[in-house]
Amino acid sequence: MTKVGQIIIGGVIALVIGFGFTWIAVEMVRLNIPNFMNTALFLTITAYSFYLMISAVLSLLGIRAIAVFALLLFFGAPLLAMAPEMMSPFYRDWIYSWLPMRFMVEGLRKLFFFGEGLTWNSPVSVLTWIAVVSILVILGTATKPLGRNNVHVC
Repeated sequence: MTKVGQIIIGGVIALVIGFGFTWIAVEMVRLNIPNFMNTALFLTITAYSFYLMISAVLSLLGIRAIAVFALLLFFGAPLLAMAPEMMSPFYRDWIYSWLPMRFMVEGLRKLFFFGEGLTWNSPVSVLTWIAVVSILVILGTATKPLGRNNVHVC
């Protein structure tokens, strides 16, 4: 039951993040966002899938999995600001292609610059599958015994 609560609370937090960031961008920063609702829903899906992915990995591997996400953020964040065409083949093929955050960037590029709506395009479908698999892993680890290296997240 705790794992189901964790999944539900993550959904509520993702809604706050998606709509909150979009509202801040429009109202406080005065960015021109073509479609508020599509952007907010896409950011909600993104935040929820990342939350679920991190929770699933933590449920499966324990606290030592934080190092994996720290390395992804350290090596991946500078690459997300670049166009993939400007990267060296090594970074484009071996680093950028493995970053889960790239689906967020690709989806936002399609929303902002190419006028695509929130359809079942590649970034949305990949983020949805990340969320589905993460939910299955979280629920599957509910019966896993707690060891000394595992974290029990409420």
